[in-house]
Amino acid sequence: MDPSVYDSKTIELIDLCMERRKNYDRRIISSLKRLCKIGRDKNDPALLGFAYYHLADACYSMELSYNSFLNYLSKSLNYMIKAGDDTMIPSACNFFGIDAANNGSYDVAYHYYAMAMRVAEENEDDNMRGVISANLAHLHECLGNLRHARQLYLKSNRLARGHSENIYYYHNLINSEYAIGFISLRLGDVKSAQRAEKRIRKLEKEAGETRMYGMEMLIHFLRVELALTTGEDASFQTLMNDLIRYMGEKYLEFDIMDDILNFCKFLLDYNKTVQVLRILDLIRDKVERSDVVQIKKAYKEIEIAYYEKTGEQKKLSQSLHEHFHLAQTQQTERNRIYLSSIGMINLIDNLRSERAQMRQENKLLQLQAQMDPLTGIPNRLAMNMMLEAAYERAYEEKTSFCVAIIDIDSFKDYNDTYGHVEGDFCLKRVAHELQAMSNHPSIQCARYGGDEFVMIYENMADDEILKYANALDRKIRSLDIHFSASRIASVVTVSQGLCNSVPLTKSKLWDYMTEADVALYSVKNQPKDMKNRQSVILCHIPKTFGSKSNEQ
Repeated sequence: MDPSVYDSKTIELIDLCMERRKNYDRRIISSLKRLCKIGRDKNDPALLGFAYYHLADACYSMELSYNSFLNYLSKSLNYMIKAGDDTMIPSACNFFGIDAANNGSYDVAYHYYAMAMRVAEENEDDNMRGVISANLAHLHECLGNLRHARQLYLKSNRLARGHSENIYYYHNLINSEYAIGFISLRLGDVKSAQRAEKRIRKLEKEAGETRMYGMEMLIHFLRVELALTTGEDASFQTLMNDLIRYMGEKYLEFDIMDDILNFCKFLLDYNKTVQVLRILDLIRDKVERSDVVQIKKAYKEIEIAYYEKTGEQKKLSQSLHEHFHLAQTQQTERNRIYLSSIGMINLIDNLRSERAQMRQENKLLQLQAQMDPLTGIPNRLAMNMMLEAAYERAYEEKTSFCVAIIDIDSFKDYNDTYGHVEGDFCLKRVAHELQAMSNHPSIQCARYGGDEFVMIYENMADDEILKYANALDRKIRSLDIHFSASRIASVVTVSQGLCNSVPLTKSKLWDYMTEADVALYSVKNQPKDMKNRQSVILCHIPKTFGSKSNEQ
């Protein structure tokens, strides 16, 4: 969706929604519902897809209603498909993947992530590819494939670094750096974890408080984990006390709950049961209010591990009983996810097929728009793009650039003598010879207009260009297209004006065209009955070589 197409009031409302999302402001719900009303009034599926997606995001991140989250997310995807807008589809698929992973349906989650990645790659959306790579990494982390997970987090980090304009730029970078550090510690690679922590320090300074968006807790986690791993007991106690105090004072976003529980597992590996109990007490109410079964189940697993270490059998039995019932509930949720995923995946696959067909048709139309219908070679529009691209390459690489203007001699007389049908046939045969020459990787041709054509020679010396130009002259004559009215020969001939130089400035492309045109005029202005008439003249840009020279 392109916000700029809307009126100023709608744009203000969209900006307000984004600002409230950043600050976890629950008033975002009423703002987004107003946006939905505008979308319904305007019958605008793109705006509705955008609004419902962010309603789903708000419900998830602020723990408002799990059922509303699913309802809004499904609506958003349907409206995106109706709008034919696939720019936000990767975000919706990614969210469906998160939901599936939260309920332990890792296979469905992987399918959603893979689909989101394919569409993001088609859209060349590297920022979204980075987000999806991080979620795929988390999936592999959950499955115990730590080394591959770290590689995916590194990829996510690289992709995120190219998008500093994104409001979540530092959030994404710090999140991936934390994951790299945490996994490195689990792999026994302390040095890599320390390097990740140093990079986080640098990011903290760059971001400032306003652009951290809840990443402070992850930074606390990594520093505690490093102190614990390296045996710095005093530092661990200080950092741990600071962390507990911070968690007690701050609003704990739900989307960080998984990281908190993983942190507790890490502490239990080092028998830090006192600290784990304090964290469990802090997050208990939030977990119990949650509709996400996987989080509740993961919380019970930490409780079970804690009671096993402390030997509290009665509480252990109770937690095991609750975990069993949660596992049953989770299976029901998995069944729901499998069933809903079938419909969603079919919808997305159908959209992707339609979009692929549309892209193919657009590509064909674009190709047709750039081809001359008579001769089958690039037309004037394509010629301009070819010239600009070749000139830019020559300027950047400091290599020679040559443009040739080719004119069929006395073509008006040919048309008058033989008619336009034969004239068109003559143009086709000449164009065919130019096209044959353009099979060379450094030569391109196009129809300039009427009976004029253009050739582009890249990174060639004068003598090599003249060899090709003279060969073209001979080929056109050898076509033996009879021309009784010609004052040059008994067959169709061409004249060629060329300009070859190394570009010294970016804005002199059309000077080459002018010089080539002057050279062509010099060819055409020769006496018609001259026995040694030059059919090819090559010149240079005067400012490049000091003076202009003409050569055959």
